[in-house]
Amino acid sequence: MRNFFRKVLPTPLFQLYDKTQHYLFYSKNPILAIFYFVMVFGGYIVYCQHTMPHIPGPYIGMFHFWGSHVNVAFVLGWFFYVVFSDPGEVTKENVKFYLSKYHFDNVLYERVACKTCLIIRPPRSKHCRQCNRCVARYDHHCPWIYNDVGALNLWKFIVFLSSTSFLCAYCNWQTYQIMYGICEEYSLFDLHTKTDDGLTIPITTYQLFIILLEQYWEIMCLAIFTAVMGISLAVFCGHTLYQIWHGVTTNETPKWSRVNWRFKNQQQVFEAWQEEIKEMEKKKPKPAPDPLHEFIWLEPRDLINTYDNGWLENFKEILFYSSWKSPRLRAREIQKKEEA
Repeated sequence: MRNFFRKVLPTPLFQLYDKTQHYLFYSKNPILAIFYFVMVFGGYIVYCQHTMPHIPGPYIGMFHFWGSHVNVAFVLGWFFYVVFSDPGEVTKENVKFYLSKYHFDNVLYERVACKTCLIIRPPRSKHCRQCNRCVARYDHHCPWIYNDVGALNLWKFIVFLSSTSFLCAYCNWQTYQIMYGICEEYSLFDLHTKTDDGLTIPITTYQLFIILLEQYWEIMCLAIFTAVMGISLAVFCGHTLYQIWHGVTTNETPKWSRVNWRFKNQQQVFEAWQEEIKEMEKKKPKPAPDPLHEFIWLEPRDLINTYDNGWLENFKEILFYSSWKSPRLRAREIQKKEEA
């Protein structure tokens, strides 16, 4: 997307776009979280003013009058709960706890220290630049909730996505039922129009849509908005569940892509690495031996995600993270006890 705008936009406009995108998505700011609240609460006001007067109706009962209030209250309440939730911040006090959760696979994660937090970075964790903290089982920084998504609040984030998606679907269903009742009440399904040949034919679905959009544009816009948002959130929620099923995080997905690419092209990578070393030696005639200069060849076993413990264990990990421990580490503890 960035490369596309670079090609089509004049340089000043592209620079403005680039700065705006960086500020919204890659810096710590509450703008998108406020925007989310305004969208939900603003949509709720439109719903109360233009949709609720039609409840109850021929195809929608009084129950849904109160159900809408409860649904919106839950979604907004859960939103604030997620915003202020702990994603699993790693500190000097709890770093041992998070280190006990996973093993270092030496492919994606090695035993290294975080230079900012001055702690050993646990496997699957990452230092979030926006929030300036290390987060256990880091998934991503979400500007929509003004918070990181990690070990302790991933399940809360899924509830946030699914509840908002359900709210959109519920509101969309109500608008459909109301519009269908209006069409029957005013016999809009029986409207006809004349063709250029003078023939009288029933109006098309598109023409009916335009009529409803002109007469009830507030309800129709609410229906379109909730349909687009509901589908988008449902897809994102499904993608998150898919990642959990396969034992990966949003942060790890591109890393695995790079590992697979490097394995397929490691001969070319090795040759490029050799050329780089030669150039360094030309600049420094007597370089000191550095173990980091030793090229590491990947093997087929390195392509196996050892953090994937099967879908059932993966979901247990998300739901019961505080008491959960990986089967690999549990097996090691049992082995040590048997040896002792």
